[in-house]
Order: sequence, then C-alpha cells, then structure tokens
Amino acid sequence: MTADDPFRRLDYRRFVAWGPRIRRELPFLRRTFGAPGKRPLLDIACGTGEHAHALGEEGYPVVGLDISRSMLEKAREAYPALALVAADMASMPFASPRVFGGALCLGNSLAALDADARYQALFATLRRVLAEGAPLLLQILNYRRILEQGIRHLPLNFRPGPESEIVYLRILDPIDARRIRFEVITLERRPPAGESRIAQVTSRVMRPLQDEELRGFLAGAGFERIDFFGDYEGADYRPLESADVIAVAR
Repeated sequence: MTADDPFRRLDYRRFVAWGPRIRRELPFLRRTFGAPGKRPLLDIACGTGEHAHALGEEGYPVVGLDISRSMLEKAREAYPALALVAADMASMPFASPRVFGGALCLGNSLAALDADARYQALFATLRRVLAEGAPLLLQILNYRRILEQGIRHLPLNFRPGPESEIVYLRILDPIDARRIRFEVITLERRPPAGESRIAQVTSRVMRPLQDEELRGFLAGAGFERIDFFGDYEGADYRPLESADVIAVAR
C-alpha cells in the first residue's frame, strides 16, 4: 500500500451492499456480453473484485485492472483465482489487438480521469484491444442532472455492523465545469442510544463527465454504435431525471 493511494482508506466492502447490487446488475451484464466466450472480459477499475468475481462465477474469463494496489490486495485476499493487473486505466499495458471479448467500467470510476487526453487515450486503447463488435459497458453518475439541478449530495447509505451502524454521507461540491469535489463522510452510530461520531472523511476532485462529452470521446475513438440507458433495467436515459448514465458502445 502506497502513501499516495487515494483509495487506501475506503472500505468498499462495507460501503456497498454487494449482494443486492450484483443481483440487480447481473442480468444487464449478461444481456450486454452475451454467452461467455474464450476471450476474457476486461473489468476496468475493478476495485475489490466483486464484479469480476461475479462474472467469473457466470463462466466469463475476466481480467481485472485497477490503479489502487490496496484495492487489488483486498481483491486477491477474497478471490485468489482472479487475474489482476495494477495499472492506470489511461495507460493500460496491453499490446496485442482484439484480445478482449468485452470491457466494463462501473461505479463512476471514469470520473477519476481529468484531462481530455486521458479519456482519448483510454478509449483509443479499448477500441484497439476489443474484438470487433465487442461491447464496452460504462456507468457514471448523471452529472448533467447534478449540475443543472444543483444537487449537493447523494442518498444516504446505511450499513449495519456487529456493534454499530455506519452511515455514509456523500457530498458534491462543484468547483467549475470540469471539476467537482466528492467528499465521503463516514459516521459511526450506536442506536438506539443515538451516539454518533465522525469515523472518517475522504475527499477527491473528480471530473463531472457529462453524457455528450462521453459520447464524443467514444465516437472519436471509433465506436460506431453508442446506446445510453438510465438504469440497469434498460430504461431510456433521461438527461434531467436519470440518476446514472449507463452507456454500451461497440
């Protein structure tokens, strides 16, 4: 674990209700990627490996990639059989073309990139390493809705524990059109006594990437078919209503 790893203090295993989330998202992933094939899927910003593991359980060969070595350590501890690569998504170390049968980048991870050149490098690499017609699945927050409606926080996230309840408060502070501060305040509560304390605060500046910017980067890299959805049920994407932007590009 390196001192400059911005994810080292985040406990995504506790932060996310992984069981319900995977059950909710997996049907959409199956429809997107089709039947498992010989070419592996690439899970970009795989974090602690839950999506990669779930897809592996479905029969898909998967390679997970993440810049955070602390996240990859947790993934290896939980899922020793996973194939994992430590790398920046904007400079992926894959030389051979057409080696992957699909790719995914979920959990708002794309917003971690900043400069246009890094998005262009990411999608150019993906266009090269994906097989012809292979799908690329992306999910980010709907930043158009967030910025235009002045939304300052995401819904509270309550996670039970053996002795206390953890509450995650996620605050959004726009800096300008290309930067937003994403702050996560972790509260530890011991109900019913009502005693609470701030257990942790993490803060990152991210790119509030909007739908048409994303479409432009994908089209510029050579992706010809780009479909947007508003949720994992496949609902139409509505710019001022949908909480997420889910894109499937080929």
